[in-house]
Amino acid sequence: MQGSEINEIVNKRKLCQEAFVAKNYSECIGLCIEILTLEPTDVQTWNLAGFIMIERKDFKRAIEYFSEGLNFAKTQLTLLQDELSTQDSHTSSTALSQAFSTMWNLCAGIWINLAEAYRRHKLPQESIKLLQEALQSLPLLRENATFHFNLAKAYIDAEDPLNSIKHYTIAIKLDPTDLGAMYNLANAHVRLENFPQAIELYQKAYQKGFLKAGINLANTYIKLGYFSQALKIFTEIEPHFLQDSVFMFNYANALNYTNANFATTQEYYLRALKLDSTRADFYLNYAHFLLKHKEFAQGFRVYESRKKFDNMLPITLPNLWHKDKEDTLAFKDKVVCVHYEQGFGDCIMFARFLVPLQQIAKEIVFIIQEPLKKLFEDIFASQNMRICTNLMQSDFTHIDISISLLSLPLALGIGTKEQILKNEQYLAYTSMLKRALIKGSADEIYGIKPSTLKIGVCFQSDSNFHEVSLKNIPPEPLFAMLRSLFPDSQKTELYSLTFSGIDSKLCEELEILDCQAQMQDFFQTRKLIEKLDLVISIDTAIAHLSASIGKSTLTLLSKRYDWRYENGINTSWYSNMLCFTQSELNKWEYVLANLKSYLAGIYKEYI
Repeated sequence: MQGSEINEIVNKRKLCQEAFVAKNYSECIGLCIEILTLEPTDVQTWNLAGFIMIERKDFKRAIEYFSEGLNFAKTQLTLLQDELSTQDSHTSSTALSQAFSTMWNLCAGIWINLAEAYRRHKLPQESIKLLQEALQSLPLLRENATFHFNLAKAYIDAEDPLNSIKHYTIAIKLDPTDLGAMYNLANAHVRLENFPQAIELYQKAYQKGFLKAGINLANTYIKLGYFSQALKIFTEIEPHFLQDSVFMFNYANALNYTNANFATTQEYYLRALKLDSTRADFYLNYAHFLLKHKEFAQGFRVYESRKKFDNMLPITLPNLWHKDKEDTLAFKDKVVCVHYEQGFGDCIMFARFLVPLQQIAKEIVFIIQEPLKKLFEDIFASQNMRICTNLMQSDFTHIDISISLLSLPLALGIGTKEQILKNEQYLAYTSMLKRALIKGSADEIYGIKPSTLKIGVCFQSDSNFHEVSLKNIPPEPLFAMLRSLFPDSQKTELYSLTFSGIDSKLCEELEILDCQAQMQDFFQTRKLIEKLDLVISIDTAIAHLSASIGKSTLTLLSKRYDWRYENGINTSWYSNMLCFTQSELNKWEYVLANLKSYLAGIYKEYI
């Protein structure tokens, strides 16, 4: 290569670097192409071209450029290594040794960059494979903190948090000042629910000025139920995240959990939505916050915003209702298709609004999950309603308008507690005689207390909700408390209402009747609950079913309980429900103590 060409390459490299720093990526990639036309084996330029593609999120081309550069780097490193090996250690030039060291570092760097491009291209296993190959070829990478940092990231993307923790730990040992590695290691520990280790790492990184660690520390505190600690951190770092919608959203959630001032909490939800109106979860949590605080009209209206987003409704239906205000005339004398949207509990809770809809619509086609079908057929039999689990294409032409079950309150203008409670016990049989026949006792007719108190208990949910374990209570301490309070099984019978059953040894020890075999669907479960005097349940469909039948229902809640339970004691949705809420997350001792005191006062004649 002639001197003029070398000077031209040097000048273009300088311009290329300046363009990259200025983020003029189009100009930069153009200069890279010009350089590589003059010198196709220029490893540094291939590496820079790859970086540009990563910045542009064109990971496929980044992989191509890094791969080309790596091939040339390997070749040049081998040549330099061969040249060094042919010279005596005393006579080898310093220049040659420096050239080898420079190329080794360049080869290692571009190898790591190629693996990172694969990881960002959602191919973490390929990234891991490349980094392992790099380690075999360049053993000194064992002492490279960046190598271990990137390998740890690939492992976490490959759903292998244990190996991720291993390599983040090595990276921190090699470079104790790497706050990014410390932060990512804490994230990996959170995935494994190693919360004490995560909190310690987040605290270290946060104290050294890594603000993102502060955010995740606060979010971890929320996960563990330490809401006051989370709020303290959010307050400290708020000035640095005034334009961060996710920060505002998480701050609002923390305020909501602590039952902070309504106006303040609302302000932060609105800030989050103003900064980013494309997040469905922002609207959902804000709606739940409003409903929790009995702002029903506004809450139902905000909740309707979910329909702006894809995949929020489970099925596609004809003539879907789209309004953000009361619209009862749209359903007058029409064939209305109402479809379920969420779980069994939500369906039971919101199906009360079918009652006022019946007074308006000509006919209702109610699409519901199979386990609920017989329950609703029994209640709405011989009325202007058809219950089904799916809708045939041929039925579409007969449907005038469709609406989600959870949109009914808004469409029907439901905005007060009185309106919500109007049909709260819509599943209860109106005939006292029928209730007596089903229960097998005339005690209710004559207004006398039963000789034997029958208590049904649901301690576990079978929901797929990702944090369902927070709701569940171990059956042993719960039933042990009940049997110690009511030791005479002739005076008090205990029934397990958990769909997945209960340990037979526990049943034998504490004289519990397992009702699993009788709970084939919600209709059978409803007949079972009708025979009981009291239901104690965690937050699950059983609690909604029991309260909607009209049974006295005691609901045991996690500290991070759902919006519908409002203050964690009473709820606007059920006048016959009383809630007992944890004071500390995952700790049920306080709940059981309060429950025991309540039962001892109300049912003292059975003790």
